[in-house]
Amino acid sequence: MNSHRLKNPLEEEAGINKITEKGRPANKRYGLWFLKLLITAVLLGFVINVIDISKFISLLQNVHLGYFASAIFLYFLAQLVSVLRLRYYLAHEGMTASNLYMNKLYFAGMFFNTFLPGTITGDGYIAYRLYRRHDIKIGTALRRMLSTRASGLFCLLGYVIIMLFFLPLPSISDMETKLLSWIWDYWNLLLSIAGIVLVIGYIYSALYILKEPFSMQCGALPYSMIVHGLNVLVTVAILAALPDSSLDNWIAYTILFFLAGVASLLPITVGGVGIREIFFVLATAYFAIDVEIGVALSFVFFVVNLLVSLPGLITYWSLDYNPVAVKT
Repeated sequence: MNSHRLKNPLEEEAGINKITEKGRPANKRYGLWFLKLLITAVLLGFVINVIDISKFISLLQNVHLGYFASAIFLYFLAQLVSVLRLRYYLAHEGMTASNLYMNKLYFAGMFFNTFLPGTITGDGYIAYRLYRRHDIKIGTALRRMLSTRASGLFCLLGYVIIMLFFLPLPSISDMETKLLSWIWDYWNLLLSIAGIVLVIGYIYSALYILKEPFSMQCGALPYSMIVHGLNVLVTVAILAALPDSSLDNWIAYTILFFLAGVASLLPITVGGVGIREIFFVLATAYFAIDVEIGVALSFVFFVVNLLVSLPGLITYWSLDYNPVAVKT
């Protein structure tokens, strides 16, 4: 099934749509994309009207290049570990492949996810290629891609809960409602319950929705823990790169950045842009953060992601000449 003819990425996208979109009309797909673009523009327009734009621009103009480069390096490392996690899951489906091939495939997926103006995600591209080139059923491929996301989301929320234990709480006089005051009084207990619910929810969804054996879940968790541990360091590196940002409050910024990332999974904007920024604007009512620093953090991360995804264009073109995966 391997073909050595190089395809244009948009041509490949059309093939993906036939498989993953079940023949949804092209005008409807791109109509949805333009709707996402409109929502993105509206959200960004609101953010621009709320923040001090001159301060925001000043923050970006004075980014420390050394810390910025560190953020890029750490984020790149996180993606390499993500590749190992994907390879681990695919090994359970009988597919073996070299690290080089899996890196090419994963970064090509990142390129699709970041740069192509369609409705296809990087996960959709990877699942499509596994289906077309390596005889893995499309349902199985998509389920394993969801498995990597579920494992990552579980660890991300786990990090959030752990960091919330160390988050300085505002005084009772600062509470706007009695409900918030009650929540603060039982904060540690509520966080413990949230952690238990998270664990039970993940085990149930993995076993009965994604059809993962428990041993497979446990084997994937170390990869996800490393990935999001590195993402914590990425966030801290970006904060250190921003002038006038105090690392004393890095926990609050990191928690909000992670939660904003979860919110950005909602498929209502282009690449989650706008959702992350509006999240920081709304969070200023409850967290002692500088909204301009929060929005700058989100923007700089967007640039980091673009730069790390860019090599995916090269790996995409090279994949047709490296059909090294085999079914065992």
